[in-house]
Amino acid sequence: MLDCALYLLEVGNLAWTSRGNPIPVVRKLSAMVNSNDDGGVLVGNWSGEYSDGKSPLSWTGSVAILEKYWENKRPVKFGQCWVFSGVITTVCRALGIPTRSVTNFASAHDTDGSVTIDVIFDDEGNRDDYLTDDSVWNFHVWNEAWMARPDLPKGFGGWQAIDATPQELSDGVFCCGPVSVHAIKQGEINTPYDAPFVFAEVNADRMYWMPSLTGKMECIGVDNKSVGKFVSTKEPNSWRRLDLTDTYKHPDGSAEERAAVLKANQVGSNRQDLYEKKEHDVTFSLEQDSENTWVGGNFEVILRIHNTSKKDRTVSGRMAVSSMYYTGVVATKLKSDPFEKIQLKPGQDLETCFYPLDDNSLIRPAPEVVKAATEFQVEVSFTNPLDSPLTSCFVAVDGLSKPLEFPQGNVSPKGTFIATLPITPKKLGHTELIVSFNSTQLEDINGSHAIFIQDK
Repeated sequence: MLDCALYLLEVGNLAWTSRGNPIPVVRKLSAMVNSNDDGGVLVGNWSGEYSDGKSPLSWTGSVAILEKYWENKRPVKFGQCWVFSGVITTVCRALGIPTRSVTNFASAHDTDGSVTIDVIFDDEGNRDDYLTDDSVWNFHVWNEAWMARPDLPKGFGGWQAIDATPQELSDGVFCCGPVSVHAIKQGEINTPYDAPFVFAEVNADRMYWMPSLTGKMECIGVDNKSVGKFVSTKEPNSWRRLDLTDTYKHPDGSAEERAAVLKANQVGSNRQDLYEKKEHDVTFSLEQDSENTWVGGNFEVILRIHNTSKKDRTVSGRMAVSSMYYTGVVATKLKSDPFEKIQLKPGQDLETCFYPLDDNSLIRPAPEVVKAATEFQVEVSFTNPLDSPLTSCFVAVDGLSKPLEFPQGNVSPKGTFIATLPITPKKLGHTELIVSFNSTQLEDINGSHAIFIQDK
């Protein structure tokens, strides 16, 4: 891994005089881990078509990726954000730079530097994605690397955000960071590198736009509490989640958080007046039981409307359902129905149902202590939740030796899959056994188990 990390700095043409400085080193690595500009490690692919490579969901670790890249010096297919993050964690650590993966839920992708996310509707209330490329991802994974920042004001050292996923150009290259996490929290987006983009990921406001009667776009609402949730990493010396949200932002809606957003928008946006709009006195909320929603099954969406004013209100609107990629990009518009002139008395709530559209742990109990170079058995099982069979199945195992794959037979609809896998661990000490079940229909059904490997 060390040879591969040094090779990336070499083919990335990082000057020898800069290789002792972690700031340019991690910035260069964030460019070299993706292949967009320079033949780096990983090819990004969000299309769902992976026939000429490997699905991003089926990787169980970065070692197999880096070994394949090191073997032929050609980009490896394919990766998405969590794969890029895992690879850059490995190469940075190989160089002695403390690095960890960070996951942000409801992660904004600001494409125009406004540090806001624009959501545009046409005059019939249908979402129009042709006028903006902004989106909010279900989640996004980047990294933090620990270093001093003598180029920044005091207090801006420590954890720095970096991101190898190719999203937006920075100085003409697909790279991101390092940027001080503390600077992001304070809204100091003039600090290098790529602070406006990272700030928007965790703290952008969603701006909702619609054409007025004159045809001019009018801001019909601002949502300042839906982006940047449960920012997470792995807790040191534990398998628990460590919440990092308060290192990136003050509590949503607090005076400190609003001050940071306004400070950032003085640089990124020319529409500070939008933040002075009064809140609407009719509120809306949606509920849907995502835990029990499966492919091919029905589900309900509940819309609750509440009149908080002291006067009668008439509400018109539209309910729309679309399938979306986790990147927030609409795949298919499924259904769209209007509702018109609903009368609400002061303080009245209305609840309406729309659209009835027509875990077991993967690893069974496994030993906690095993011996190196001694085979033991791992039993893997889960129940297929779909009404269709699972085909082209295989189980991937990582964490105890080199990555392994075990081809499996098809799994019948609603059937239970059980397999016993022979594993021979190679390395000593505490580690984590990672098992992933993959098929054409379902991918990345995974489980993990902490194991201690002792000498024979």
